[in-house]
Amino acid sequence: VALRRGDLFAPGADEAPFDVVVSNPPYVARGELTEAPPEVRDWEPRGALVAGPEGTEVIRRLVEGAPPLLRSGGLLALEIGAGQGDRVRRIVEDADSYRDSEVRRDLAGRERILLALRR
Repeated sequence: VALRRGDLFAPGADEAPFDVVVSNPPYVARGELTEAPPEVRDWEPRGALVAGPEGTEVIRRLVEGAPPLLRSGGLLALEIGAGQGDRVRRIVEDADSYRDSEVRRDLAGRERILLALRR
C-alpha cells in the first residue's frame, strides 16, 4: 500500500492508475459554517470545512477529476455532508464515469460516505 497526500490530484498523478482514491474533502456550504458545532467551527481551519456556496464544489471536482487516476473498477470513496446524498448522486450520474455508486450512512444514520466504482 502506498499513500499519497496533497492537494486533490497533484500527488501521484504520474503514478496512475490507482485502485482506490479516498478523500475527506471540505463539504460545508459557506452559509452553513455558523451552524457547525463550536468545537468544529472554532478550531478547524476554514479551508478544511468550507467548500463554497453549495458545499459540494470540491466533491464535484473530485468526482469529475478522479476517473483518469482510477483503473477500471477502481473505488472512489469520499466523506460527504449530512443531507448531501441526492446532490452527490446526481454529480456522480452526470460524470458518467462510474457504476455501482452508493451513499452510506454513519452510525447516527446520516448520509456520510460516497462509494463509486469507475467504469
